[in-house]
Amino acid sequence: RPYRCQQCGRGYRHPGSLVNHRRTHETGLFPYGCSQCGKTYKHAGSLTNHRQSHTLGIYPCAICFKEFSNLMALKNHSRLHAQYRPYRCPHCPRAFRLPRELLEHQHSLEEYRPFRCEDCGRTYRHAGSLINHRKSHQTGRPFSCEACSKGFSNLMSLKNHRRIHADPRRFRCGECGKAFRLRKQLASHQRVHVERHRPFPCGQCGRTYRHAGSLLNHRRSH
Repeated sequence: RPYRCQQCGRGYRHPGSLVNHRRTHETGLFPYGCSQCGKTYKHAGSLTNHRQSHTLGIYPCAICFKEFSNLMALKNHSRLHAQYRPYRCPHCPRAFRLPRELLEHQHSLEEYRPFRCEDCGRTYRHAGSLINHRKSHQTGRPFSCEACSKGFSNLMSLKNHRRIHADPRRFRCGECGKAFRLRKQLASHQRVHVERHRPFPCGQCGRTYRHAGSLLNHRRSH
């Protein structure tokens, strides 16, 4: 350190550092000088922050992981990301900088049902669901399904309908095991098995019957 201050004896490697240091003696306002570069500060805390600039990679950016030597530099850098929000919520106009921020937001929406029916007070997360529900009041169907918003004229019809969502195919055929959502669908299907077991055909018109007695009764019609 060949460049030494004549007033206090501190030495520096560069003449510019010595010049910066001498200013502290001239004004007395910047008594805290950096021993590495000679830069001076009014407060000890400012000098502490400055010294970190000589050690790289202390403060990483949480978004792009770029490293900065001090906290102020990191804050200035973070402003670049403030307007860049690539993670957009599919349910509302909000957008976020990080995937975890979007995930936290979506969790908060699970209980957020801003669309309320003025007639019965039921709430929905989406405007389309509320529109479908309102149709139930217009057609005299005040009881609507929470899952699909379909309306019904009475509570018992709604309860029967809910079973479709709870057990979509609960009507099972005893012959082949095939299952259906509605009882009438099962009844229509079972006719296939019934028609296959008609071993008694009429020789005149071709109609078939399951029992011989039924065929005898039919023949009398000819």
